[in-house]
Amino acid sequence: MPWQVTSRRLFLRVVRWLPVRVVACGEGPQRQLAAVGCPSTLVNNATSPIGTPRTRRELLDRFDLRHDAIVALYPARFSRQKGHDRLLVALAACGDDRLIVIAAGEGPEREAVIAARDERGLTTRLLVTDWLEQAADWLAATDVFVVPSRWEGQPLIVLEALRAGLPVATCCPVGVEDLILEGRTGSIVASPDDLGRVLQQWTLNPSSRPCDHDAMRELLERHEPAVVVRQLELLYR
Repeated sequence: MPWQVTSRRLFLRVVRWLPVRVVACGEGPQRQLAAVGCPSTLVNNATSPIGTPRTRRELLDRFDLRHDAIVALYPARFSRQKGHDRLLVALAACGDDRLIVIAAGEGPEREAVIAARDERGLTTRLLVTDWLEQAADWLAATDVFVVPSRWEGQPLIVLEALRAGLPVATCCPVGVEDLILEGRTGSIVASPDDLGRVLQQWTLNPSSRPCDHDAMRELLERHEPAVVVRQLELLYR
């Protein structure tokens, strides 16, 4: 797109003339910056242990879910970036009605998503609720995590999902690749339809869900607050 090219040129012009260092939060954004000729320093997001994990019983009762449901929680602003419309495509591609996604949040596209959901006949498959305080506390009571975003930086919620031991399925093209190790912590696919097929496989066969706890632990060690603080100290020195 012409405006994107112009924006990139303006960004590079500003960065090259100003005495600044560019910091990228995540390997995906760092590669995107490198692709337009901008070197950057990587500083990861930090994540801490979940506060008070909610129980499965609390989850089922809070959202009035069926007992055999396979549940994913998606706490995200209803915006084009977060891809709720892509999530609807994935749910339609996953024919198993046991898979239920709870979409918690506000935003400009919320009503349009609800209308599209109802038109597709997915009213019981995508539950829309208000923003959840301490949403990460509910992750341990769910089964899988899904990221339909069009792009990300280094999403904190994915780190929190991994800390809860959840496999992550995504069709996000950039911003999650340093967090999702194929076949170990989750799966990265090319399209929302593919995302739906992965979710269907995980629903039908729980043993197929990538859940390498050693890989998750090693990855999360890079995001411990003390480690990130050291990165920041080195940067500012």
